[in-house]
Amino acid sequence: MAKNKYFDVYVTPGGGIEEDIIKCFKSTKLGCFKLDGKELRENGWNRIGNLVINNENYVYYEQFIVELLNELIDGYTPENPRIITSSEFISLLGKKINNENSILYWCYKNNINVYCPAITDGSTGDIITFFNKRDCLKIDIVQDIYNMNCECMNLKRELLDIPNAEKKNGAIVVGSGIVKHHILNGNLFNDGLDYCVILNTAHEEDGSDAGASLQEAFSWGKVKPSKTCVKISGEASIILPLLIYGGFKSNSNFE
Repeated sequence: MAKNKYFDVYVTPGGGIEEDIIKCFKSTKLGCFKLDGKELRENGWNRIGNLVINNENYVYYEQFIVELLNELIDGYTPENPRIITSSEFISLLGKKINNENSILYWCYKNNINVYCPAITDGSTGDIITFFNKRDCLKIDIVQDIYNMNCECMNLKRELLDIPNAEKKNGAIVVGSGIVKHHILNGNLFNDGLDYCVILNTAHEEDGSDAGASLQEAFSWGKVKPSKTCVKISGEASIILPLLIYGGFKSNSNFE
């Protein structure tokens, strides 16, 4: 979808950044949910759901990030630091990785802004925290909140210049509560999403944002009450490919 620019904005949690880059260095292995955690730890493996990643993969990732950080702060000082938004930083990651297996690469190539409200949550944040010239770099997350909200408002406005364009905003939201909230909250400033598909396995009773129903979003004005907005309870790796195929198969560029 990123390769063919089927969407205008991409929002991801911190893991979506690092794992996208890491897979370009060395492969992530398929495991299962019941692997012994102590044994994995002793052998240098980290489990993410039913996937496992070797410690060595993170060594490559750290080297990659530190190299980029040094490039970014060249010529800057703690008194005059480089100020960059997280979306600009992510775009540079996509440019630097230069690998067609990377979603971030295709977002960079197609000028799709990538927002990560929790970029410091995970390996990326750890590497930046312990970077020895950290004082020469400031990542402005607040500016990206403003940018994201403007994206939600401006996408519709840009369509005003396109004859017969349908002037509506839509979103496909998969999994993570922080991603769901970031997208829906941005569209609060645009009178709510016109189209929305929310896909996850969370339930409202667990108190998470991921589990919140569309009725809750309706009450905030983040989503417009409509039959074009639905929540699907299901496993994303099974349902999302079917959803994308059904939605885009009529497009001549669909692969």
